[in-house]
Amino acid sequence: MKRVALAFALCFIASLARASPVSYVPGTSPPNVLPASRDVIWSEPPDLNGLIGSSEQILAFGLETELANDFVPTASFVGVATWWGGFWNNSTPCQPGIPTPGFNLRFYDDAGCVPGRIIADVSATTFTEESVGCQQGVFPMFKWSAEVCVDVTAGSLYWFGAQMKDHAFPPQAGRLASAGVVGCDTVFKSAYFGYPDWTPAIDVFGVAFDCSQEFTNGGCIPPPEHPGACCLGNGECQVMWGYDCSAQNGQYQGDDVPCDPNPCPPTLTRSTTWGAIKGSYR
Repeated sequence: MKRVALAFALCFIASLARASPVSYVPGTSPPNVLPASRDVIWSEPPDLNGLIGSSEQILAFGLETELANDFVPTASFVGVATWWGGFWNNSTPCQPGIPTPGFNLRFYDDAGCVPGRIIADVSATTFTEESVGCQQGVFPMFKWSAEVCVDVTAGSLYWFGAQMKDHAFPPQAGRLASAGVVGCDTVFKSAYFGYPDWTPAIDVFGVAFDCSQEFTNGGCIPPPEHPGACCLGNGECQVMWGYDCSAQNGQYQGDDVPCDPNPCPPTLTRSTTWGAIKGSYR
């Protein structure tokens, strides 16, 4: 009897480590939705028993996948991005200690309910990782957060992709489905799986879903990309960072603006004579 049980357990574990990567693992358990965090400018909390879709690099296989989900921020700056995901094809159920090498975090503008131009590409190797359970008693799940410091326009539509950096197989890594679809359907791109262009999730996985994600506008203050001319109170021009210029009550002229030619207006003076100056003190 013990031999039969052991053989069953070994077969079950072996079945988890597939011979080749697959694009997703379906969610089969009842929904268990996390509450939204406080002080956010966009929130789509996860369904901890939902689908995990591939969004990763496994370069030994030539595999690159990315899932991107849309959002509409209520502020003009994204400081911290939070997203949920997990692992599958793991050789041990709820396998602990799987290395997380980092993430490629990309922000896109909108091109008609698909991602358009990349407006920020952040290589995140410093991030927080929090365990949020084990889906179906097999697949470990996590909440990840990282500072991103991205300027956006409040009320405009953007897209966010979170792709795990190159890692060894097994396991696979991806993003976790949220509680429901808000706005545009999440899209998927992977030449490896035959989708070289952004494709709606329903056409890839057979079900429409969004990826879970949250954003706050706190966490970091981005400096200007380059220093520029600062006009000080005495009419002098110095090249410095914009925040240094403001601290000296100067007028910042913009990134990369030179001081030659001098963009600062001359200090106003009053024409007079030395006799008139002496006469004012009699």
